[in-house]
Amino acid sequence: GFERMILQGAHGLLERSVFGIEVEVNFIERYIGQASFSDIDRFLQPLGFQLFDLQCRYMKRREGIRMGGPKGQLTHATALYFRSLEWLRSAVDRQGASESKRNTVLHAITVVLLYGYTDFALQIYRAFESLFESGDREALESLFKQQTVNGWPEFYGRHRLWRWASGLARRLKSRSSWGGSGDTGLGNL
Repeated sequence: GFERMILQGAHGLLERSVFGIEVEVNFIERYIGQASFSDIDRFLQPLGFQLFDLQCRYMKRREGIRMGGPKGQLTHATALYFRSLEWLRSAVDRQGASESKRNTVLHAITVVLLYGYTDFALQIYRAFESLFESGDREALESLFKQQTVNGWPEFYGRHRLWRWASGLARRLKSRSSWGGSGDTGLGNL
C-alpha cells in the first residue's frame, strides 16, 4: 500500500533517468490509505510514462468458485510502464557525447526487449538509427529479424493456432482453493 509514497519520494530520480517501472496497483481497497490504480497512473503519466501491461489478479466469491471461467473480480495487478518515445528523444537530446546517446537508446531497447515488446524496441531503434555505426545496425537488424510471434515460427495460420492453444491452456489451468487467479506474467513473451 506504500507504492504512491515510494514513487513520490523518488520523483526527482523518476524525472531524470528511469525508463521503466513495474509497480503494484490496486483496483479495490486492500490496505488502509492505499493508492488506487488511477492515483498511480495520474502520478506517472505527467512524467512521460505510458501503461504497457497489467499482470492482473482476480478474486472469485466462494459461492461460485467452481462456476464459470477462472476470472472473478479484478482486485490488483502489477503494472508495467515505459517512457514514451518523446521522452526518450528529449533525454537523448540533453546528452552531449554520441556514446552516451547510443548507450541510453540501447538501454531502452534492451529493457523493452526483456519484456518481449519487439514492436516498441524496433520503433525506438528506427527513431535513433543514425546514432549507430553500420556494424551495430547490422547486429540490431539481425536481432529484430530473429524475433517471432509468441515463440511460434512463421507459418500461415500460426495466430489462429496460437489463440486456440492459449485458450485451451487457460481452460486447463488449475485454480486455487480460495478463489484467486491471475495472469502468468508481465510482458509479451
